[in-house]
Amino acid sequence: MNIRITLILLILLNFSTLLGQVKIGDDPNFIDSSSLLELQSADKVFVLTRISDAQMNLITPLTGAMVYNTDQNCVYQYNGSAWESLCTAAETITFIVENTDGTFTYTNEDNVAVTISKAQLTNNGDGTFTFNNGNTTSGPINFVGTDDQQLSFNPTTSELSLENGGTVDLSLLTESLTTIVENSNGTFTYTDEDGSTTIIDITNLETLTTIVLNADDTNIDYVDEDGSTTQLDLTNI
Repeated sequence: MNIRITLILLILLNFSTLLGQVKIGDDPNFIDSSSLLELQSADKVFVLTRISDAQMNLITPLTGAMVYNTDQNCVYQYNGSAWESLCTAAETITFIVENTDGTFTYTNEDNVAVTISKAQLTNNGDGTFTFNNGNTTSGPINFVGTDDQQLSFNPTTSELSLENGGTVDLSLLTESLTTIVENSNGTFTYTDEDGSTTIIDITNLETLTTIVLNADDTNIDYVDEDGSTTQLDLTNI
């Protein structure tokens, strides 16, 4: 009698085990009602079976089986007929080709080709243009007209200004001018590019026979009593 009771208890225990749920890890007393197996841990992880290419290809498991391929460093899933990499399965391939008629052909992930037309602006020859973006045509677009704005030049800053805004610095394009003028008291006045003047006094030089400003506007030529010519280079002053 005791043996029968024991057998019945063992059968009932095994039956309840087959219909039960398994929780492994933290909080083992709580499991979601729809879970058959739950893993929970704050410092441990679930590791798939780790095998090489050769080992994986020798296995023909149930559809949906998963392994970690150590040769490819990727998770593989069996799709019912072959192992499929989950690292590339989600990748999609698209491409675009330029045609010879001004259009492009775009092929999407489903291998569906779409023709894309280039946008074009056509001159109608009458001062107007027609715009076509490949789907719709708009026009004519009229560009005829004038923009009456005044230009002004500032000689102090050498800037060319437009009435409604915008300036151009012309200082690098303007030539620097220097002058030298002979005074009536035996001196010369030299004016440089910045407008600064320098008085050159030659009254204390030896008696001169002649003194002439050279044609280069840079040197003074004078001839002494002996007929010797001496030049004063004003650029060094």
